[in-house]
Amino acid sequence: MAANRKLGCLSIFLFVALCASVLVNFFLAATAFQRFEGGRGEVEYRPRFTEMMAWRCMIPMEKVPTRVGPGLSVELPHGEYFGWIGPNGHVICYPIGDGSVLNMFVGHVTNQWVEESWSVKSSQQELLDAHEGWNEALLDMFRNVQHVYKWGIHDRDPIPQWTKGRVTLLGDAAHPTMPTLGNLPRSPGLQIFKMILPGSKRP
Repeated sequence: MAANRKLGCLSIFLFVALCASVLVNFFLAATAFQRFEGGRGEVEYRPRFTEMMAWRCMIPMEKVPTRVGPGLSVELPHGEYFGWIGPNGHVICYPIGDGSVLNMFVGHVTNQWVEESWSVKSSQQELLDAHEGWNEALLDMFRNVQHVYKWGIHDRDPIPQWTKGRVTLLGDAAHPTMPTLGNLPRSPGLQIFKMILPGSKRP
């Protein structure tokens, strides 16, 4: 009975997420087509800097602390997702590969232009300077990174036409999505929803 209740709750959650995704995509499509057909102005394809940037770096899991906070009162299990939020950004950490490496996404608010490329090299010192005064455990993790890359987070208008003949673009292919906006309500969520529906076939 408990298992059925959990499955039912999960089904409802995924259904709501899918509905929200459909509504968002419908709104974006309607806006794009209105611009295209109504002649209210050309779509701006050039990237617009959002005054946000991000660093990406990795460190060996052995360099990740197991306890943080005042008096080391907060346990930090390895293999789990965790992060920090501060006055001018946030940090998202999660294991990759076989779990021996921790990937770090370091978002930062800045009005200084940063190139859109994902391959612009940064440095450990630049990372530390931007987070002066942050949690010491996090700063110690930064001190153990070797290769640091940065890129500016840019935005673009949705394309005005998503369908040509028998081909239709969906989701991120048709409109830009910030890298920190998760994609659960999109295709992975749809596949999960199909799998848990009674009588459905696994993809």
